Amino acid sequence: MQPYLYRFFAFIALPLYCIPHCNVVYAAPPLSHPTTSSYAPLHSTLTQLIRLGQYKEAFTLANQQVAEFGGDPNFDFILGVAALKAGEYQHAVFAFERVLIIKPKEEVARFNLATAYFHIDNFAAAKRELQILSLSTKEPYLITGARKYTALIERIENSRRRSLKNIVGISAGYDSNINSGSTIDDFIHPLLTQRIQLSEDGKETSDTATYFNYQLHYKDTINQQRLLLGSIVVSHTDYHEHKNKQFQNSAAQITGRIQDEWADGRPFQVGVYYGSLWLDDSLYRKQYGVDANTRWSIAKPLMVAVQASLGKSSNTVNKALDSIDTSLGINAQHHRGRWLNQLSANYSDIRTTQSNSEHNAYHVFLLQYQTGYTLTKHQQIMLNIQSLHYSYQDVHPFWLQTRADELLRTGFSWRYITDNGFVWTINAKHSNKESNIPLYQYRKNDFSLGFSTVF
Repeated sequence: MQPYLYRFFAFIALPLYCIPHCNVVYAAPPLSHPTTSSYAPLHSTLTQLIRLGQYKEAFTLANQQVAEFGGDPNFDFILGVAALKAGEYQHAVFAFERVLIIKPKEEVARFNLATAYFHIDNFAAAKRELQILSLSTKEPYLITGARKYTALIERIENSRRRSLKNIVGISAGYDSNINSGSTIDDFIHPLLTQRIQLSEDGKETSDTATYFNYQLHYKDTINQQRLLLGSIVVSHTDYHEHKNKQFQNSAAQITGRIQDEWADGRPFQVGVYYGSLWLDDSLYRKQYGVDANTRWSIAKPLMVAVQASLGKSSNTVNKALDSIDTSLGINAQHHRGRWLNQLSANYSDIRTTQSNSEHNAYHVFLLQYQTGYTLTKHQQIMLNIQSLHYSYQDVHPFWLQTRADELLRTGFSWRYITDNGFVWTINAKHSNKESNIPLYQYRKNDFSLGFSTVF
């Protein structure tokens, strides 16, 4: 449950639990600081403001009179209600604590004090007050409210405890084009009359492979709304033919994010990332930058998310491939029954950092549709379709034309989740890339069978 729902419950509960009982509390004879005739007009005004929902005005007016009337339990109670409804939770704590010092059996004040403690993240104090209330009160609405808040706090504490999750996966399969080699064997250059033969490394090369994957996910609580999130993802592909070892690759990515909430309770994340790619045991590329995302519910089964990033790529082999990378994406997710549907669109702008390599700058537009269906409690299937359009920004100095590529990917996967936590997966993927420069065209099919587990 999201924190804004917790607050929603609290704000709905307060008018039900507190305001209808104000007259009872005010009518009770105070034990000290007797209510004077000068307080009566203030009491009337504050009560009216609260009933009208003008909580900030009520709190401001009451807070200006603390020096004169603070310590009167009737005044402190209404000050506490105004502060609680206005979001001034620390002031509400002080006010209700003063009420209970003089009137320790005032149950509504104790319930409101527990609510104020909840909002300032003092869960231990909130549970203590709710426990005292549960043992003493005979009012059904207070008993119900105390139980609900206690359960609510326990759910928050359980969901936000520090956690560390490890995921290990291994699979084996076949790849028809491990190097994304061209579908052609030779080509003709625009300025040459004879054909040029492709090298073996540039042609399609197939092989069987083993894939390793490790993920570490960390979560910790900063306060009631704010989380610290981190992850490390490491993968390695090992090809079985000795001659293909030059194409084996390893990748690692580290991310760190802070999750918080907007004023309306909608969550957002901001963070940093660092990634590296190794080819044939040599560092090929480094990427790092910042990113942010937010999401909100349009309707109960529909959720929309927006994400953006700004980063830099540094290539250790060819500096002409160094770039500044920006991207903006939107994702819509619809989940109902056994079906999960996602539609995503993403735009990326890759700009080279060297003026003499502008032909390596390009825009990418990605459109993706993904649908999943739960067959049984153990089995799931998923279909994924991706369409990518690459639009390069300058004439290539060798090909003497501006490059444009179209890439279509389709994938199907089946997952079986065992009772002991193992997940068995079968994946089948097909890729087809078209280009106005035939050298960059390729086709690719790969299949794999593997498993993963969490510990």
